[in-house]
Amino acid sequence: MDIEQACEELGEDDIPYRCDGTDKAELCCTVTNNGREADPFPTVNMGKWGKCTRIEESELGEDQCDPNASNDEIKEQCNCPSYGWADCDVSDWCDAPEGMGCCSCAVPGRPYVDDSGKTLAAEVNVVGEVKLNQEDIPTVDDNNCTESNQNQASLGQKWVRNAIGEDASVASFAAFSIALMTNGAPSDLVEDALKAGLDEVRHASTSFAIASKLLGKEVKPGPLPASNHEFTHDIKKLAMAVAKEGCVDETLSSIELAAEIELLNSVLGDDHTVATKYAGIDKKTLTWIRDELQIIKTEESNHAKLAWRTFDWVCSIDNDACNEIKEQVLNEDMLEKAFQRRFASFDGTSETLAMMKDSWAKLTQI
Repeated sequence: MDIEQACEELGEDDIPYRCDGTDKAELCCTVTNNGREADPFPTVNMGKWGKCTRIEESELGEDQCDPNASNDEIKEQCNCPSYGWADCDVSDWCDAPEGMGCCSCAVPGRPYVDDSGKTLAAEVNVVGEVKLNQEDIPTVDDNNCTESNQNQASLGQKWVRNAIGEDASVASFAAFSIALMTNGAPSDLVEDALKAGLDEVRHASTSFAIASKLLGKEVKPGPLPASNHEFTHDIKKLAMAVAKEGCVDETLSSIELAAEIELLNSVLGDDHTVATKYAGIDKKTLTWIRDELQIIKTEESNHAKLAWRTFDWVCSIDNDACNEIKEQVLNEDMLEKAFQRRFASFDGTSETLAMMKDSWAKLTQI
């Protein structure tokens, strides 16, 4: 079957195909059997343009994904929660087999994971209308007004996701505190973990307030889903979780927040060379967001430091667990990949990205 026949007979759906050929082959890389009971075309011959071979789910390894899949499918393949940001990256750093990509998943705050491995979060409840601040908005034409409304709505949705993540972080630190106590951690680590949970309560409240302001609708968290936890004397399990969620993810989040604050400072400083997602949003609102981000950034940096202190404590009492975590999570290659995954689609300047990478290297020196 050649490319014309394939495109004529098959409909487009969500079954991914791996391309083997030039960009022309991408025309039929998401073809399916168009509703037939069995897929008769596991491989579509594209003639001189190569072939498209269906990627089976079983072919995907850990942290691998199909770059032709939908965003929701990539989230599922990468075990990324609905409130996170997922991408299937095919940059040079990715060592996945040809036609596949590497998972890039980022979540705001510290993920709340139960013993089944599920990442849990509350649903969003829309309560009512909120009067948006219109102060300091300049007179604009209709096109700019439309752009401003779109930016405000898009930014509002982002803050909803932030808020859901921060809300889940409250539960995450509660579970972390119990895990610390179960494994005999020093009291200062337990105390700081409980304080971090209270920080996350404020972060969630602030994030929901910002989202409500931007969307013009009051949004609040619903109840958390039911979950199952077993707190055992397993210091290696504790160390693995704190290394991934704290030493890596929260440290990266604090670096990302610093870059976001720098961007906002540029916008508020009337840097008209910066065309951003904040275009058209009034300065009073942006100043409020920037000031709250500075508080969140400082506290999230403290949470990252808590994770590294916890790991240092593990290393002081269990060399085997310490060395295994260093080998599996905190080695130089894995740390580099973690940075690349998080910022594979970074939309800031190359100078900012370079500064972020330098900060990452300094913060992760072991």
